[in-house]
Amino acid sequence: MRSIMKHFTLTASLILLCIQLPGQVKLYTKKAMLSDFTTNPTRMIVGGQSPLEIALRSEISSRWRVSPFEFRDGTEYQKLKTDNGNYLLSLKTDGGVVFIFLEKGGKADNADRKKIPFEVTRLPIATENGLSGDETIFLSAFLDIIQEQAIAAADSDISAYSGLISCNLKKMNGKTVILNKERATEAFLAGASDILVPVIVLSSDSKTCYRMLVDANTHELFHYAKGRIKDNTPSGFTAAELKSFQKRHAELVE
Repeated sequence: MRSIMKHFTLTASLILLCIQLPGQVKLYTKKAMLSDFTTNPTRMIVGGQSPLEIALRSEISSRWRVSPFEFRDGTEYQKLKTDNGNYLLSLKTDGGVVFIFLEKGGKADNADRKKIPFEVTRLPIATENGLSGDETIFLSAFLDIIQEQAIAAADSDISAYSGLISCNLKKMNGKTVILNKERATEAFLAGASDILVPVIVLSSDSKTCYRMLVDANTHELFHYAKGRIKDNTPSGFTAAELKSFQKRHAELVE
């Protein structure tokens, strides 16, 4: 918890630096740069025919609600990403992990610093070249988390700069964390109330692990962490993480 608060203190300090000073270039915070997110179109670059892209396209059609959107072909990406009027959602790989990646377009050398491109948020969803099927099961939640984070970033600079880790400060009162993977998946598919389910994503070299807790009913993110695999328990979380869930007043069950 102390490290999280230190992170937020640093974030607040960075925000204070993003002001206009006499005789200097005008700078903008991410919140200001996201002011048009809900009105500008989000270009969905998921035109491929892989099972994951097909599933993602279907989920977008039924779940995307925070901005106008349209599907575009991947061949158009390079052109679309230079336009500051575009937000782009796509699948990208980095460090052996597949992410849902949301970014704003623009040109890095634009004299108007409000119109430069930047990453809005990214969410790990699968191991590169190692799809397990879990990523398809949780796609609905992944999309809801991306949308929630984008809206939070547009409303608050603290959320914009701290990113997904901000969820680690939420209370878990009345929540039950199901650590058993099979039972957790059943609870998620049933949309069970007040149940938090683990979502674990490994890098292709099995050295890095992303660990999340997602509400089975609301799809709200309650825990997000990235780390080297060293002392993970059978559930995928570290012993320190499990203890932190209990301190946040969650009940742990197998």
